[in-house]
Amino acid sequence: MEQHAVPRQITTFEFKLIGFLTIKQFGYLVFFALIAVFFYFAMPFPLNIIIAVLAFLIGVFIVFVPINDRPVDIWIKNMFRKLFSPSQYFYHKKNAPPDFLKNVFIYPPPQIIASHIDAQNKLASYLTATKQAEVPNNNKKQQIQNMIASPPVSSPSPVDTVAQTTPLSEEPIKSPSPAAPALSGVIRNSKNLGLPNIMIYIKDKSGRLVRILKTNHNGVFASFHPLPEGNYSFEIKDLGQKYFFDTMNFDLKSVQQKPLSFYSKETL
Repeated sequence: MEQHAVPRQITTFEFKLIGFLTIKQFGYLVFFALIAVFFYFAMPFPLNIIIAVLAFLIGVFIVFVPINDRPVDIWIKNMFRKLFSPSQYFYHKKNAPPDFLKNVFIYPPPQIIASHIDAQNKLASYLTATKQAEVPNNNKKQQIQNMIASPPVSSPSPVDTVAQTTPLSEEPIKSPSPAAPALSGVIRNSKNLGLPNIMIYIKDKSGRLVRILKTNHNGVFASFHPLPEGNYSFEIKDLGQKYFFDTMNFDLKSVQQKPLSFYSKETL
């Protein structure tokens, strides 16, 4: 059975242009031969002959003796590269998001925000209605410990003493319930994405500034301090000068306002 030929390395194949030598091999032989000639004429006899022969033999070894099918000059080059390269590597975390994922904000629909606010109000009212009068047990235990630890008062005739305690308050403890915002809204761009860090300046009829609001990372702004009923103007500004908005007037009423929605006019 005929055996298959072993594949040969052809990526680093070099043609033999000077006899049975390649250009690189011939260059190495000439270089080390010149070094041998230099030592022959520069060193005294018989040291010059020994050093010259050793220099030429080193060149012959580099040219004609490969190690693991790899020339000796490649081994020497890799050795010096390894000696002067760092031996320890430290991992530095660099997880910067790609450009197409920057400035992308996901804003939930206003219905979800309204449902969250309504759930908080219902939970607060339920806790307030079902809160029962709680007598602090720590105060009772302290009073009993004081009565036991206090020594009895000696008197000539035994007198029955009755410990009198002041009645504790039975009023239920009321916890403040989270109030719904008096004014809220969201600012989006043309792609219906919430815009963060947008400033909202609210002015009254006379042009006096009454509120300064700022959107969060979802583009939502809210004010928990109610404003008097009347007409107000909303001036929306982007400090980065990327988005632009019109000045809009709004009639604010005393009843609960629905979340407002504003859209930018950036150039696509």
